Amino acid sequence: MGPNSTAVVLVEFQNDFTSGGGTLHGAVKEVMDQTSMLDNTHKAPWRRHAR
Repeated sequence: MGPNSTAVVLVEFQNDFTSGGGTLHGAVKEVMDQTSMLDNTHKAPWRRHAR
């Protein structure tokens, strides 16, 4: 995969899910914590190639 030919699609990346106090946060918080979802997204290699 290369940054010029690869797309990343983040589905349902909304405050209702990802923010503490969001209406659906309680339903996904445990999985987000177990997988370090927000930290991993922030550290993702494609961010180095953002224009």
